[in-house]
Amino acid sequence: MKKWISIIPATTAVIILLTVPLVSCSTSQKSVLRPLPPKVEQRIRRYPDPEINEVVASAWNSYSNGRYEQSALDFERLIKKGYDHYDILFGAGCANMKYYDFKKALSILSKCISERSDHFEALFFRAEIYRQMMDYTKARADLEMLLTIEPSSPLICGLYQSDVADRTALSRRKDEARAILKTM
Repeated sequence: MKKWISIIPATTAVIILLTVPLVSCSTSQKSVLRPLPPKVEQRIRRYPDPEINEVVASAWNSYSNGRYEQSALDFERLIKKGYDHYDILFGAGCANMKYYDFKKALSILSKCISERSDHFEALFFRAEIYRQMMDYTKARADLEMLLTIEPSSPLICGLYQSDVADRTALSRRKDEARAILKTM
């Protein structure tokens, strides 16, 4: 619903058409209508520099929208600059996997797993790559390791909209791992 609000600066009256809901606020003795703040998707900050966090969010958005090459390039640029948080490594590995560069994806996902050994998503994706390459022994080892994981802290994972992979996500991956192991 469109709302009208008038804002009167020192000498001129300006009328603005707003397409956002309005909320009434009282300041000193006047009642003023102000727009509600838009719902902004907040991402977990991995670094103190907001520009770097913006690049991380952009890389994950590219991944979510199927632009895997762009996503891989963004993540790899961050890694080259020394921003090697396990979630950035994971993103680079996922993007390279989707871009069918399995060798690079395996290398990066392995770094992610060495950085955070309970990263069940990295283990799952690495097992998928091994399966694609028909290395069933290594795929089985990763899936069996995934089944033993009991994380001690939340797992930051840009693959999820909330940026956190919780116990429900782990439970789903364990179910998938069990199903895959039955077929191998």
